[in-house]
Amino acid sequence: MKKFLSILFALFVGASVLAQTPNVTTTIENVTSTAVTASFVKNEVCSSYRVYITTDEEMVFWTGMMQCTEAVIVENWGAQYSSNATHNFNELTPGTEYKIYVLASGSGDDALLQTPVTTANVGGSGASVITIAVTNITSTSALVTCTPNAETALFHDFIITESLFAEIGADSVIAMLKEDPYVHYEEYDWEWLSLQPNTAYYSVAIGQNADGVWGDLAMFPFSTTTTAVTDFENGDFMIYPNPASTFVKFENIPSQGNVQICDLQGKVVLEQTLNDTSMTINLNNVAKGIYMVKIFDGANHHFMTKKLVVR
Repeated sequence: MKKFLSILFALFVGASVLAQTPNVTTTIENVTSTAVTASFVKNEVCSSYRVYITTDEEMVFWTGMMQCTEAVIVENWGAQYSSNATHNFNELTPGTEYKIYVLASGSGDDALLQTPVTTANVGGSGASVITIAVTNITSTSALVTCTPNAETALFHDFIITESLFAEIGADSVIAMLKEDPYVHYEEYDWEWLSLQPNTAYYSVAIGQNADGVWGDLAMFPFSTTTTAVTDFENGDFMIYPNPASTFVKFENIPSQGNVQICDLQGKVVLEQTLNDTSMTINLNNVAKGIYMVKIFDGANHHFMTKKLVVR
């Protein structure tokens, strides 16, 4: 009888496990204005899962554009895990409603789960002020650091030659800044490359407070030095596919040196050593977004920078 009951119990437990669907419990650990940290705990029938964050508007856009389901978006763009994990979602927009999607897989079944989260607001009702510093100036490059004050909710920046600024005027520069698609919310560093030697520039920026009121134009004058650094003799390189998803290939690059993939805040997210005039880089651990690819030769001279879109 005891043996019979044990068999029945084992069959019951086995049937219960088979009846379960894969599931992942999402816990929001920390939320800032531009980042969300979440932990994920899977159940016993979940063999792997993918995590992805986006707004309702973006999800509607991409599912419509690609004529697919939300699960397909998460499957293709989400970060994959096979065990309990903590994930940091970065480069988010302040004061914005997002959804964390989890696509749990296991036992021949999939389950799409959603957890809403809203990033913190930034800025105040006072005047937005952007402080600009320009350092590491060479004949062809300069490092620009923009620091918003506590009242700033968002800001835009770029550099412009002194001669062009004088030609089009401050009002046109302000209008161009306000229409610039690259929005920033926190202090960031950006190395501007491919500048002209012995040329006067302005680094310009303008910010908006939490009430949508624009501040004054911030300007920082600087000039590049006279002597140019000699770049790699071929002067260009090929990058494809672009946009990319799982890999990207470079051709006509120095056979020695290194390649850096940097986000729009200048942070290096991936770096590899060059050992041939062509190479392929795996992008599975690079989040969707816009990046700058920097190539350096064996003497650590900057070769060229190009934009890379990862989808």
